[in-house]
Amino acid sequence: MALLVLGCAADVAADGLNGPEAVRYDPELDIFFVSNFNEEPAGDSNGFVSKLSPDGEVIVSKFMVGTEDRPFHGGRGMFIDQSGLWVVDALGVHLFDRESGKQLDFVDLSEFEPGFPNDIVLGKDGALYVTDTGTASLYRIVDGEASLVTKVPMNPNGITADPETGRLLMAPWSGGDEIIAWDIDEERFSSVGKLEGGGNFDGIEVVGNTIIIAS
Repeated sequence: MALLVLGCAADVAADGLNGPEAVRYDPELDIFFVSNFNEEPAGDSNGFVSKLSPDGEVIVSKFMVGTEDRPFHGGRGMFIDQSGLWVVDALGVHLFDRESGKQLDFVDLSEFEPGFPNDIVLGKDGALYVTDTGTASLYRIVDGEASLVTKVPMNPNGITADPETGRLLMAPWSGGDEIIAWDIDEERFSSVGKLEGGGNFDGIEVVGNTIIIAS
């Protein structure tokens, strides 16, 4: 499996975004969701998710926002499953309806005193896994309930699942220059490969036989 590190790319201008952090393509609706910090990523209750067309046009700027009870501070990584769009936030994970933009649920992580919850992926066991860059932690969500899986031997940023092995691959924001894999069945870490060039590795995805990482 090859590694591809992206340090910079051509910009696509899109009016209506403010501190765009992550992007997720919805193949069923043929649209892109973009999470926005909108200034301070924690504590200001004004984060939002934008809805974009395939050519980068903003269809709805503030398509998904929080509620009074469950405010949305600054969206990070996102994942789509049959329930909707899951978006990581400062204190937990929001679930939004992909078509209406309505907030459907919220999984609270505050009991773990999170540092910087960051990215999310679906594991082969049907659970959702969330990285916490600030506390070097990995959380697990099942039926709306969260638990701490393990501490991670670096500060994990992006997370994705290897479709061949089912291992969870994590990109290091700091604390190392290796992609770390978590084996769900064996509950152990292993090294996938050493990264050269770049730094503060961010988003990570597997495309074919290639791991693509933004830095």
